[in-house]
Amino acid sequence: MSNGIYDHWDFNRDLAALVGRESTTLETLNEQMLKVDDPEARMTKADQRTVAELAGRWTQGPSFVPLRLAELFHGARLEHNDNYVLAAVGHLGGRSDTTGIRTFMLTHDHYLRENVFWRFFEVEGGGEISLANIDKFSSEDGSWKAIVVDLVDDGVLDRDRTMRSCLEALNRDFSSYRAGWFSRLYDALKPNAAEAGLNQDQLLRLMASANTATVALAVRQLAVLHQAGMLDSDRFVRQCSPAVAGSKASALKVLGILGSLASTKPWMAGGAGFAEAALFDAAATGLAHPHRDVQHAAATLLVKHQRTALLEAGMDSLSPAMAAQFMPRAAAATQPQDPMAAVGPAPAPPRPEPVSIWTDDEALERFAALLENPNDAIEFELALAWLAAHEASAVLQPLARRAAKLNDPEGPNENIMVDLALAATDPGHVFRPGNRRKQRFWASEGTPNDWPEDRSVVPVFHKRVREVVEILQNRGERRTLLATPTESCGWVDPAVLVRRFLDADAAGLACLHFDAITALLRVGPDGRAGALATLQSSGVGSANAAARNALAYALGGPAQEIENAPWWVAAARARAPRQGDEHLRAAGLMMPGQADPATLSIRWEGTRDSYEQRGKTHHYTWWTINMVAGPRGKSPADFPTVIPSRTDASGEGSPLDYLQIALAVPASTLPFAAASMLRMKQALDSTSPSGEDQILAALENHPGIWHEATAELLALALASQRTDIRIRAAELFAAAVPDRLAAREFAIGMANCAAACTLSRWAGSLADAASISGRAAGAVTEVLGRLLPALEHGHHGIGKLMSVLLDESVRLAKTPQDLALREWLTGFTGSSAAARTARQLLAL
Repeated sequence: MSNGIYDHWDFNRDLAALVGRESTTLETLNEQMLKVDDPEARMTKADQRTVAELAGRWTQGPSFVPLRLAELFHGARLEHNDNYVLAAVGHLGGRSDTTGIRTFMLTHDHYLRENVFWRFFEVEGGGEISLANIDKFSSEDGSWKAIVVDLVDDGVLDRDRTMRSCLEALNRDFSSYRAGWFSRLYDALKPNAAEAGLNQDQLLRLMASANTATVALAVRQLAVLHQAGMLDSDRFVRQCSPAVAGSKASALKVLGILGSLASTKPWMAGGAGFAEAALFDAAATGLAHPHRDVQHAAATLLVKHQRTALLEAGMDSLSPAMAAQFMPRAAAATQPQDPMAAVGPAPAPPRPEPVSIWTDDEALERFAALLENPNDAIEFELALAWLAAHEASAVLQPLARRAAKLNDPEGPNENIMVDLALAATDPGHVFRPGNRRKQRFWASEGTPNDWPEDRSVVPVFHKRVREVVEILQNRGERRTLLATPTESCGWVDPAVLVRRFLDADAAGLACLHFDAITALLRVGPDGRAGALATLQSSGVGSANAAARNALAYALGGPAQEIENAPWWVAAARARAPRQGDEHLRAAGLMMPGQADPATLSIRWEGTRDSYEQRGKTHHYTWWTINMVAGPRGKSPADFPTVIPSRTDASGEGSPLDYLQIALAVPASTLPFAAASMLRMKQALDSTSPSGEDQILAALENHPGIWHEATAELLALALASQRTDIRIRAAELFAAAVPDRLAAREFAIGMANCAAACTLSRWAGSLADAASISGRAAGAVTEVLGRLLPALEHGHHGIGKLMSVLLDESVRLAKTPQDLALREWLTGFTGSSAAARTARQLLAL
């Protein structure tokens, strides 16, 4: 180097060259290390703090080598604890240790090899430092696994001890991620039957592991021992039950061994052999397995050896189809006379609850709760109502400091309550200025965005909030908001709405534009005639004449001159959500969602791609949703019922936004489904909550009309990666089909997004739904009967969906009669699980 400095980077470079020479010794490495100018890099004064640091972070270099040399040649005294072991794991070589630094150190340093290396199998590690994590991000040739295999082949490491150490490590119940390294090393050593036999005690213990990959390894090796006549059959029989309850592959292999043992009948009351009762008890464990192939294998074994008592005892655990196959008379005896009532009535849909306006005494406490968690849409509506009607500054002053602390003017800050609190307590606060930059990955550098209206899924909500801010900052008159819901589902009682309107007019207050739009869309379905009579018998000022006409039209009154198009569109969509409106057509309001109900067609477009990882090519499909509805562009704040056409790769909006879009148009779920679809799509691949909980909560309470797009939204939730979302979606399916949407329409929605969904998740979710009630089970069979013919025979996971249909058809004593379904079923050939299930369905 030009400045003459020899630093640790130079040492690492030269270290890689030195270890490749036959003449190099540990002394050679030490002499080279002493050339480093930086004393800290030389580590000649290494201490426990240095060891602890190396145990917690990965430098991707041989940082442990100077530390070890300091011990060998410079008197450094270090405690060889777990941190020391992890420091060696992470830093004995570099990320691409193809030059053999690790090999050199373990070959030449006897103490390191015999007293530290074997503890690699005892200390699990975590975070950045573990054998599994280091190898994941290292080159295959320079991985710890490859190096250990080479050292074993060269005789540096004892082969038997290495294999046993792997199994002992697996029996320490390390996490699945870190335990996998020891499984891969054991497999890479390719033990023969004799070598596996030396560790049979460890292999037998591993069948009880919670790690399915570990169990699979143990069962594979025990099968080899069985074939070689070396299996300890008595211990195997007594210890195999956990494996029978584990993964499908392991369970089937264990049942195969049990069947072989049972056929040879080496059981004895004492001495050699095994206990007969223990063998069949272990086999009976398979009757409760979730996979029908395991159930079939277990039941077949019991029937073959006349163990009918065990089979009868396990009848309740068998799937209905399997129970009918092996115990037809018992299955028939347990079939209720009314199969649709088999497991209870259908769950009742949630009933709307009345809501009441805040009082001054409770306002501070309830506002403080929203400040910490704003994701309660009805409570937020009540907060807006209170802020618009009261002098809030003095009441909310105790929250000003907390709001200022939560405020982040440079960040995304999706807690709108923070800005409301600041606006209420500081007249000079600029409420979410239009030039605030939204810090999101889609925002072009230097491009200002009007936030939160820009790209919002529900801009009318944010416009209403700004109307309230105008009042808070003394640029508008205090009032009772028209749109505040009277029911938890979003409806405003027509009589209450008319009273609010007339009271405001009597006070000389003209309607707020966006408050009126939302109020018109929220007009409840009951009591409209009486509210209309009250409105028509009352006079109003000229400032509110246009609003009065629009409100009367929403309640069923006559058509009048259209003076404010957004109000009239809202009124028409509330008046008759399913029908077109000739009055609006004549006025030229022809966009879908104006004179006519909105329409929505969702097209899924997949882009295939691949990537390389550790020498393997992985393929994946990136799905994009193309929504064809109204004009392309942003969601219009003036026309919340108009759904824009757009193509997006991801969703946007805060959890509160998704709750608010449901409240904005309570007469129809279509705008809500369109706004929520992108976010629910993300839940197919993500375990991080990002609004899907709120989306399902809103859909559960939404009183509006369901559409095929609504079914598609719920279908995505049924395939969510999160188990809790799938369970919640299954419960909603049971409550909604067919009462809110017919099975035919729901199947169309599912078929539309099937290519992007994991069918095995659908199978589990629909099975859960079917277990809720007999009515839900009937809905599941109807949906599947129409869905399956729309899918390809080779669609991955199709067999699991067919198994659900088979089980529920048997349980309900219902033969699939649909001609399209039966023709589709005849398209299966061969001996696959799906083909076998198809033949069973046709035979019902």
